[in-house]
Amino acid sequence: MQGPSEHGSHVLNNVPEISAFGYSPDVYLDAFEWPAISLHDQNRSASTEDSLSDCDDLHLDLTVDSSGLWPLKTSEEALLFRYFVTDLAPWFDFCDKDRHFGTMVVQASSTCETLLNAILSVSARHLSKSGSFDPLASDKYQRKCLQILIPALNNQHSLLESTLFAATAILRLFDEMADPVEDRQSCGHILGTHILLRAKENTTDSSLRAASLQVALRQEIFISFLTRTPIPPLADYLNIDRTTSPTDDYTWAVRMIAFTADVLSFCYGHSGRDTGSWQRLNDYLEEWTRCKPQSFRPIHYERKGCGYFPKIWFANDCHIGAQLYSDVCRILLLVHDPRMPSLGLDRSIAMKRVDNRVRHYVRRMCGVAISHPQVQPAASVTGMVIAMCGDRFSEKDEQQQLLHILKQSEAHLTWPHLKTHERLSQYWGL
Repeated sequence: MQGPSEHGSHVLNNVPEISAFGYSPDVYLDAFEWPAISLHDQNRSASTEDSLSDCDDLHLDLTVDSSGLWPLKTSEEALLFRYFVTDLAPWFDFCDKDRHFGTMVVQASSTCETLLNAILSVSARHLSKSGSFDPLASDKYQRKCLQILIPALNNQHSLLESTLFAATAILRLFDEMADPVEDRQSCGHILGTHILLRAKENTTDSSLRAASLQVALRQEIFISFLTRTPIPPLADYLNIDRTTSPTDDYTWAVRMIAFTADVLSFCYGHSGRDTGSWQRLNDYLEEWTRCKPQSFRPIHYERKGCGYFPKIWFANDCHIGAQLYSDVCRILLLVHDPRMPSLGLDRSIAMKRVDNRVRHYVRRMCGVAISHPQVQPAASVTGMVIAMCGDRFSEKDEQQQLLHILKQSEAHLTWPHLKTHERLSQYWGL
């Protein structure tokens, strides 16, 4: 290796060379000349050391006062809080470039009791589903949160607080863990979508409110897809540019999430499925695919890199989300194509073609989910699709892999995929 002088850099003369491993720290301390300490100073120093020995740490603010909620009261609460930060916040922040729930929401909970109890309740519920926590604890924190949240949501002035949006979004996830999705309509939440929409109509925009609405939209997409019911008009309140003009990658991804809601409204809404509406949706999907930035291409691809499924690596979570939700839209538009023949041999041929393409898209989604195990929402979206399209697969080994992904999806959010897993197992004879 050439020295600095060989590259023309300045050489510092008369500076001793210091080896990182040649001396102990004591050698360096001895090299300095410290000012003499008098007997009075020594006594004062000893007294100070005695007084400091009772402190937990120097320069660490452990003061408990009325204006703040940290440090938390118990180690149990600290565990639940940390679990939200490490395990649950990434789900809320999927396709959110500013990571509002992992940053702004977490920080705001240091002074907002409603937000703190929402965080503790959803963490306790999630851990209790896996048998790792007392199931009664989640109800305790939920009650504390709702005692403040429900009156606040009915107060016109309180609706201005964006933290209430975030608390509502968090408790809605809590609600989904409690209710079997096939036995209820999405408007039956304790905190239904209508509350978010009413609050949004009466408040000014903020990035946290937009992030909370985006979370709620993803929840409603999940429910609508599995229950085949209309989706509330949350996408209309996101205030994003829905065109295909140039913008940042995360906005491109949110466009596709919002478009998924449009497609579900077409498929399960009350307006009917006419050919013109289907064509407009299909045209937008093709235009979005054609115009999206080059950064949405995979950074790596292997056709059979994950068993039956391809290995597909993307750069960021927005690229993963955009790919998954665009494939959800492709599947929905395929199976709800009003141009599909109703009778005869043409219908049989068309159905075989549709099934082949649906299987292709499901396999691609499985490849994306398997290739990004650290991005937990990828498994959730893919599990949602497997739950509704699994009947189109016939090979036993592939069915086993699909069931594995479905179980992973259910284990992450503890949403009721498990019954679908059992139904698919029985249907396939596994």
